[in-house]
Amino acid sequence: MEGDILLTLVGARIKTLRTQMGLSQVELAEKAKSQDTYIGEIERGNRNISLKMLAKVASALEVSVEDLFSFGEITETESMIKQKQLIEILRSKLESRSLEDVQLAQRILEDLFNTIDKHYSRK
Repeated sequence: MEGDILLTLVGARIKTLRTQMGLSQVELAEKAKSQDTYIGEIERGNRNISLKMLAKVASALEVSVEDLFSFGEITETESMIKQKQLIEILRSKLESRSLEDVQLAQRILEDLFNTIDKHYSRK
């Protein structure tokens, strides 16, 4: 369990640094000579990153490896991290679909959220 937390923290830190640099996962992957799907898995805490890869990512982010373990700037709660992970899963599923499928999914979600808001008075 502690390892899972460390992977999540390191992944969130990498994502924070990447977004601060204005890089996409694809751009970071290119700079680190890796795959964007691998970077995404690291950022979500789903991959046990090797020390060699940590060094490549740190170099690509123009920080030290030690900076990847500086968690003071991460303010996301566990539920926020989980929410972002679920959104990322939905986004990746939608990317492989046609425009029509994406538009249909968007209409369904809007109807679903409107129903939820109406019945549970949430916004």
